[in-house]
Amino acid sequence: MKTGITFLIVGTITGLFPLITSIPWWSFLIPLFLVGVVLPFQRWKVRAFLTSFLAGFCVWLGTTLYFEKIYDGDVMKMMSGIADLNSLLMYLIIGSIGGVLSGLAVYSGFLLKRGREVLSLDITANNNVE
Repeated sequence: MKTGITFLIVGTITGLFPLITSIPWWSFLIPLFLVGVVLPFQRWKVRAFLTSFLAGFCVWLGTTLYFEKIYDGDVMKMMSGIADLNSLLMYLIIGSIGGVLSGLAVYSGFLLKRGREVLSLDITANNNVE
């Protein structure tokens, strides 16, 4: 249940945030980083990177298929020709890039939050020793 909620949040941000055309393509990573800081992954027992990777992979793959349909496959043919790779492999590479970016953004936020919690525990433990 918690994994599904996380998947939905990351997928929605990854899919909707780039619709604002006045911002750069990578700007969806900033709210994903904040999701990593805000969501209680340890308490939910949800794997931050894996869930975010899968959500980012699905959204980027779906977006690629959507644009493939709109432009009648011309863009993928050009990209496959430039990279000298099969179209199916290009889909997997594009999805993997989106998945890795999304996963790293959320996991970085998660590590920042966890690091701050560990740091605050260490500081209070040292104060009690004296």
